[in-house]
Amino acid sequence: MDILSKITDAMQVVLSETADAIARKTGFIKRQRKLSGSDFVQTLVFGWLDNPDSTIEELTQTAAILDVYITPQGLDKRFTPDAARFLQGILETAVSTVIAAEPVAIPILHRFNGVFIQDGSTVRLPDTLAVIWSGCGGSSPKNTSFWGLGGIP
Repeated sequence: MDILSKITDAMQVVLSETADAIARKTGFIKRQRKLSGSDFVQTLVFGWLDNPDSTIEELTQTAAILDVYITPQGLDKRFTPDAARFLQGILETAVSTVIAAEPVAIPILHRFNGVFIQDGSTVRLPDTLAVIWSGCGGSSPKNTSFWGLGGIP
């Protein structure tokens, strides 16, 4: 099995069963609802893959393709602190799953104490998320919460 097949299989699990488990663990899903954790994350991933600037209305159209029928207002109400913790858990799981999908043993890497991946991208987050995801800040007291991967050993 090649690397793409392994990653595809791993991500299908992360975006389905694992997503539902993380949704319950983080409190995003407290009881069975019309929109499960996997439905929510698949709606966002596939909607934003298709169009990174998708509106809530466009995301509900993506949900409908997944046989989940929710109003734009209903989807908008799901963006809560629990949803942020849920999506953080999905991101952490997805990254560790993809990295574990194909370990690479390159002899030259054994010469080093660690390999550090640096990501210089940043995303401006609302001030209300600064408690969950502290960032690098900025020069103004508002809208200074940024998130990037930074250094991941």
